[in-house]
Amino acid sequence: MFPIGFTYDNELLLEDGAGTITTPAAGSIAQIDVGEGLFIGCVVVDVSAMDTGTGDEVYSLEVQGSTVSGMATEKVQLAAKTLGDATQLAADADAGVGRHVIPFVNIDENGELQRYVRLYFNNSGTTPIITCVAFISTFPSS
Repeated sequence: MFPIGFTYDNELLLEDGAGTITTPAAGSIAQIDVGEGLFIGCVVVDVSAMDTGTGDEVYSLEVQGSTVSGMATEKVQLAAKTLGDATQLAADADAGVGRHVIPFVNIDENGELQRYVRLYFNNSGTTPIITCVAFISTFPSS
């Protein structure tokens, strides 16, 4: 899927994979402060398990940003990737287990810097269950 490696830093971990995610929720790590300046990078998501058995499961992995620490208010979607059952995605195959990369910048569509970033799982369907590890990385240089 992605033949290149990404630098892993435990300080940039968004989801630790210790449990399953069955309802819409933020990753196990509340947020990461990417700083006061422009950040260009990606969220690397390594999915180890995902249920698509019922045929209606959809997983929207949303990179959300905020100007407010704690992200209780003022959240914006910076980027997203949709995984799940092929029928729901109008695809030839389920999109699930494996590595997925979500590129993002921490500036919203209005040009406002979003200092705080998190991963939000917007799961839907009869039995949505996903297990993964996710972290922020920069793009590898060639």
